[in-house]
Amino acid sequence: MSLSEEERKRLAALEQELARNDPELAQELETGKVRFRPAVSSIAAGLTALVGMLLVLVGISSQLIIVGVLGFIIMGAAAYWLLSKRPPRRPA
Repeated sequence: MSLSEEERKRLAALEQELARNDPELAQELETGKVRFRPAVSSIAAGLTALVGMLLVLVGISSQLIIVGVLGFIIMGAAAYWLLSKRPPRRPA
């Protein structure tokens, strides 16, 4: 089923508006390549923070200061990773 001339014009206008309003989404739809999703990045950062916390606990229980310090550094890096990936808030 083919589109009428009016429907083609409407579709072209919608495509131009999308490209103007959200160029990243328009590029993803055009190329078919989906970028790395923020949710996956957040989960990875959370798991990294959990590993760091476990290292801190292992360092405390085994009384190895270097293991605890390493765990604390990993937790800090994971927190920075998690917070730096968030998109800026847009005014309402």
